[in-house]
Amino acid sequence: MVMGRTVPLEMIRDRTTFGCVSRAASLTTSTTQLILTWASPTAVDPRVCDVDISVEVDDVERAHAEAVERGLDVVYPLADEAWGIRRFFVRDGTGRIVNVASHRSAGR
Repeated sequence: MVMGRTVPLEMIRDRTTFGCVSRAASLTTSTTQLILTWASPTAVDPRVCDVDISVEVDDVERAHAEAVERGLDVVYPLADEAWGIRRFFVRDGTGRIVNVASHRSAGR
């Protein structure tokens, strides 16, 4: 459910993280996704298995700066990933790991 409405999802396979991820994505809103992960020795991105929830933001640099300014526990530094996202991980007050990410624009 997104803002009070149901969003139909379609199961897709993400080749960049094949081996530890199944994704369901909205056909109308590409950033609305449900991602399920599990430990796998063939995972291209094994760090994603440590994540409890992922949040896509418009400005990941601003989100990172705010997390650092507030003294939050950044457990994976701000980084550009080969599959086209820029992200960092932060531990919330309950110990959960949050992946905060933005998709990079073409040419960035």
